[in-house]
Amino acid sequence: MKFYHLLPLVFCCWLGVSVRAESEPKLESKQRAIQVLREWSDENLTFTSVRGQFHRIYYDRVFRVQKHADGEFGYLGPRHGFLRYGPPAQKPGIESLKKTPEGKSYEYKDSEAEQWRWLKTRLLMIDEEEKTVQEWIYANLPKRKEGEGWGFLDLFYEISADGISPFLPGVPNQARFNDWLKHCDFKVFRQSETHIWITGTPLKKDYRILFSEFKLHFEKRPWRLKAVQYIHSGGNQSTVYTYSNIEMNPLEWDEPDLSGYQNPAEQPVVARRPEEEGTEEGGVWSSLFALLGIFF
Repeated sequence: MKFYHLLPLVFCCWLGVSVRAESEPKLESKQRAIQVLREWSDENLTFTSVRGQFHRIYYDRVFRVQKHADGEFGYLGPRHGFLRYGPPAQKPGIESLKKTPEGKSYEYKDSEAEQWRWLKTRLLMIDEEEKTVQEWIYANLPKRKEGEGWGFLDLFYEISADGISPFLPGVPNQARFNDWLKHCDFKVFRQSETHIWITGTPLKKDYRILFSEFKLHFEKRPWRLKAVQYIHSGGNQSTVYTYSNIEMNPLEWDEPDLSGYQNPAEQPVVARRPEEEGTEEGGVWSSLFALLGIFF
């Protein structure tokens, strides 16, 4: 038999070995990522609440802007927690700003002050500078049929105290963490002797609305979540949270004194099904846009 008659067979064998060799590292990367996440979860089974501080950086690739903030957060349950941040105590030097492909530094801006309080039956959106507070009353969530969705209105009805950053130190919401673990594609993209970085891509529609991708930075032995980066839908904006001073299972904190604060609405906005918005449609959409503001 002529050798060239064997070339197709040789090529197919080589291609099969090549594809298998390339897929094996990817499979190992995915398995390792899931192993790390499960170990991290198992190490924190006794924790159901968390409180701590963070440094937040928001990047906008379209306008070439980055905003920094210092803040604190607390989580006691899906509808019991708080998030507060404002301009940082120390501004970054120009040499540390993100660079454009042309080598120019992003424009730096302080983040606006934001405060959100989840109080079990209601959500308060507080503007400390304007001395205003907008109140959002949670109604009983209507049960959705399997596969049913309301698009962006899902954010409006289901946003929780860990909705802004689903991955919190200590995995206080194990049920939600397990759902993210089930409906995302994970892989390790960098590691050292003491740290590991994992990237995740949401596969579930509800999660893709929030983020197109996210990256988790862990410290090893024991596992500690140090930072998270969320790439928002569209890929042009991202937010990084770097955590510090973490306290697990903290005591319940005092709520802020809002004496003197004004509610710009005549009455609290109440959650309704989309088809029941009626005359309050304007108020509902106003609050929806305010909620979306914490993601984008």
